[in-house]
Order: sequence, then structure tokens, then C-alpha cells
Amino acid sequence: MLEHAGTDAVVAVTEADYPPYWMLSIDEGRLRWIFPEGGRVDHRQQLPRAYRPNGSIYAINVTALRAERTFYPRETAPFVMAREDSRQHRRHAGSPARGALHARRDELSARSIAVSTRTLLPVSA
Repeated sequence: MLEHAGTDAVVAVTEADYPPYWMLSIDEGRLRWIFPEGGRVDHRQQLPRAYRPNGSIYAINVTALRAERTFYPRETAPFVMAREDSRQHRRHAGSPARGALHARRDELSARSIAVSTRTLLPVSA
């Protein structure tokens, strides 16, 4: 966030394992496309890349959090992680890298930015 002017939040994301455009719902006993354009595409390469939050990092400006009441305010930037790195983060919750993240959290907290690796941490404004 500090490197990107105008960014209110950063969320770690991983590329989706399966195109959400090919997801279906069941409505009155019939399959329906959640995204109608998915039914018109034969190859996933024709679809835009989709990302899912991986739960590793949420960093948000406290003012934006209070104003928009979401971890995804209008000016949210992605922190794209490889699937392998996302899994490693969860597997090594007590690792030195995790300690470095908490040290960075403390630094950002002093600047009125809430940072969490799973839940919102208390931060004074």
C-alpha cells in the first residue's frame, strides 16, 4: 500500500483453480449458468483470469475500513501469490517469515493501517 499511491487496501490472492465462469447453480431443478458468458466459451484460455482471496494477507487503511465497512474498498490492490506459496504460508504459521510479517504489521499499525494474516487486528486510529 505504501508503494502504491491511492491504494486503500491490499489482499493476497491466488489464481482460481477452476474458472468461475463455468460455475452452475440449480434453479427449480435445472442447471443455470451463474455467468451466462461461461456457456458460450469452449476453452478456459478464452476467459479472463480469475483470482480468489487466499486468506494470507489483508492490509487496509483504517479510515477506509471505517468508511466502507469492508476489507475490499474501491481502491484494493492485489498481492498475487502462487498456489504453492499460499499453501506454504498456511503450513508454516510459526515460521520466521511469519515473524517478519508481524514486524511489518507493527510498523504499518503505527501508520493507521490494519494488517491481518487471518483476522482484523486492533489498531488505534
